Amino acid sequence: MTAPIADARSLSRRLADSIQAIQAAALTPLALAQAKMCLTDAVGVMLAGCREPATAILLRIPGIASAPGRSLVFGTAVRT
Repeated sequence: MTAPIADARSLSRRLADSIQAIQAAALTPLALAQAKMCLTDAVGVMLAGCREPATAILLRIPGIASAPGRSLVFGTAVRT
């Protein structure tokens, strides 16, 4: 049995590889429009959620956003 973290990294890597392999020319205009709308919606939800009280509470919990890293927590100066 493999560790859950290793499994998550493997899954993340496979997902990233699949996404990177997509060629825009192979997608229909409708698929591209839908993808753009979904990405815009995701960013909007992240930015709206970063101002929620629950987000502030999570950011104060030790270990949630205190690990050093390059990933930005949207709407904050926090990188973890």
